[in-house]
Amino acid sequence: MKMMNDMKTLLEEVQLFCRETDIEIGEYWSNDYDELPLQIEKFIKHSKWVKYQKIKAQVDILKDVDDGYIDNVAVRIYSLQKQLKQLEDESKTD
Repeated sequence: MKMMNDMKTLLEEVQLFCRETDIEIGEYWSNDYDELPLQIEKFIKHSKWVKYQKIKAQVDILKDVDDGYIDNVAVRIYSLQKQLKQLEDESKTD
């Protein structure tokens, strides 16, 4: 499942993260079950897919807001959509 504009999926990001981690630490991604949660937490903090989904969810919520707040909402939606585009562009270059 690809996101708009070939945004990397979460699985693709995980695979890339694991390969980069292997290179960085010079060994296979940890099989140490004490270390694994820390590696997963590190991945999630930097995941463009996770950031993308959070921003997209905010846009979806704001689109449902009452018309009385439309000016503020429109500005916020524009800002969030700009962030989505930036994440998509960054994801393409990873």
